[in-house]
Amino acid sequence: MGIVWIASYPKSGNTWLRFLLANYLAGPIDRSAQVEEQIPDLMHGTNLLPLLDQRPVVYSKTHYLWNARHPFARRTDKAIVIVRHPKDVLLSNLNYRWLDRGIDRGFSDEAYARHFIAHGGEKAWIDGDMGTLEDNVASWMNSKPEPLALRYEDILADTAQALTRVVKFLGLVLDPERLAMSVSRSTFEQMRAMEVRERTSKQGGSLFAGAPPRPGKARFFMNEGKVRGSLRHLGPDLDDAFDQKFGPLMKALGYAPQA
Repeated sequence: MGIVWIASYPKSGNTWLRFLLANYLAGPIDRSAQVEEQIPDLMHGTNLLPLLDQRPVVYSKTHYLWNARHPFARRTDKAIVIVRHPKDVLLSNLNYRWLDRGIDRGFSDEAYARHFIAHGGEKAWIDGDMGTLEDNVASWMNSKPEPLALRYEDILADTAQALTRVVKFLGLVLDPERLAMSVSRSTFEQMRAMEVRERTSKQGGSLFAGAPPRPGKARFFMNEGKVRGSLRHLGPDLDDAFDQKFGPLMKALGYAPQA
């Protein structure tokens, strides 16, 4: 009885897992607002106390560092932690910043990558109590009670198996038909189509954040969902600089440097 956090550093796959779980709990989902209803976003300042009075379990998204000061820490029951190849985390955050800014002036891919490496993450996230990428991941991986850790790449490789692990971890009844429906309704293509539909109709909620895509800039919140593991297309020395900064984290998470 309490809160189950869907926790991650920004742009690590949190939205995907929210879709999968929301579809399993209350699907089929056909609007992003339904995901927000089932698994509200703490980062939007959501007050979870009323929900705690209404629901036996409250599922909620968070990007904050885990510590005793985390909102509703005393009401926490479990956490599912999503981690992703750190270089792909940088690239996904870069896309989000293009989407969020809506302008090109004074901003470049390479400059953002160097900023991310120098600070150990995005400075705005650090200032917003999300910490560096390494600190954020470590705080959740070492939290008590022990969390369920999921790698983005493992969800991508076998989504049904990943969702099965989540369902069992949460103590939910495993329903093969609901599981198959949830996976089919939560593909990258399905989520991107929903984002396009909601942006076009201007009837979307807050889940697909960012400014509307600009002509010539095909940037969406659901942008690629790919595994790259390299920054060489942004600058010839960026992989080396990144590996030097984030080498211990990559090793701890099982990612090889210099992909």
